[in-house]
Amino acid sequence: MRRALSLLPFLIFFTIFISLNLYYPLIEAEVKSDFALFSVFIALICSIATFKRNTSLNERVAVFVKGASQEPVIHMCFVFLFSTMLSYALEKTGGSQSAVDLALSFMPKSFILPGIFISTSLFSLCVGTSMGAIVSFMPIFYKLSQELMINPPLIAGTVVGGAILGDNLSMLSDTTIAAVKVTGSNMYEKVKDNLIIALPAALITIIILAYMNNSVIAIKPPIFPPDITILNFLKISPYIVVFTLALIGYDILFELVLGIVLTTGIGLYLEKITFLDILTFFDHGFYKSKGIVGIFILVLLLSGLSQIVKHNGGIQFLLDILGKDRKSILRTKFEILLLTILVNSAIAINTISILLVGPIASKLSHKKISFARTANILDVGACVSQGILPYTPQMLLAATICQISPIAIMPYLFYPYLLFISLLGNLLYKR
Repeated sequence: MRRALSLLPFLIFFTIFISLNLYYPLIEAEVKSDFALFSVFIALICSIATFKRNTSLNERVAVFVKGASQEPVIHMCFVFLFSTMLSYALEKTGGSQSAVDLALSFMPKSFILPGIFISTSLFSLCVGTSMGAIVSFMPIFYKLSQELMINPPLIAGTVVGGAILGDNLSMLSDTTIAAVKVTGSNMYEKVKDNLIIALPAALITIIILAYMNNSVIAIKPPIFPPDITILNFLKISPYIVVFTLALIGYDILFELVLGIVLTTGIGLYLEKITFLDILTFFDHGFYKSKGIVGIFILVLLLSGLSQIVKHNGGIQFLLDILGKDRKSILRTKFEILLLTILVNSAIAINTISILLVGPIASKLSHKKISFARTANILDVGACVSQGILPYTPQMLLAATICQISPIAIMPYLFYPYLLFISLLGNLLYKR
């Protein structure tokens, strides 16, 4: 009973977070980030009661700090920090506008939305990270949406969908690697099976976006096409360097820092900025954006909360309830999927969710379901929930860059929804 009770703080957070965003749909996005902080703060207070009585206050604090200081969490926080600094620097030097001008010149006006989806997914596929794809492309495409008068939530949903597609299929992705290792699967078999699930969803998404591009949104291209000069390519060279380093395999933090250094150098050369401006990049690039500061704090608090839930037996409770061996192959597959989604809903970090559920999933599927199929249930299930839940780092980052609520993005998450439907159909009709 106590282990079941330990899930209550997370349910409190989820209920308050969703309720406030739905009840106040017209409140500014920055205020809605306060909703999330308020929700998780109340949940943390309630979580105190779920600890065992003999647990000291210092031990409870230690559990929280352990969760907040996990390597993936700290890595994400530094990504938030340096990505906002790079975006601000590029805005000051004209790099963002040059990227938009180039996109307007080379991207067919009738294929803008599908082009955004495909380019984001290809980049995410090559670098193996959805966060990296959102950090790299969202600022450009958000500014493009302003130029073309496209609904920002639609752009955000398209970018998030493309990032999830590439991350799910990439052999460099930490979720793919974790799913393969924890199940003992073969990487080639896993990716081949994954393509059967992902490609139908991706193709239907492209068709939907192409239809919306031509029939639903009123795209109004500029009267005068932007003039493209060698200066435009110089200004966007930091983007090119960041993308190239990502494809080579360097860590995103190194790419962002190098991008900031290169951008400031170009800005000084073109006399777009001064040395005094460089000193303000940290302050204006990060602290000026209340939303990104809110995400930074929220991720730390949520990670600490998830560790409390795990420490008090909440995650193990889910594993025990749904981790019992069943005779039905179909039931086993759906229980692994449900378990993955529930655990990731509580943790909001898909790689850790896969590592937690993986051993139980391998035990359940032993001699009944192929290793590749088990790995894909884990990977796709975690990626779907990561791309749909409004409080995951991917959704919060996209919403903050576009200055909207993460709830507003949810109607436009075509690919994650279709991927989930494709997975369900695949589980029903294929062993």
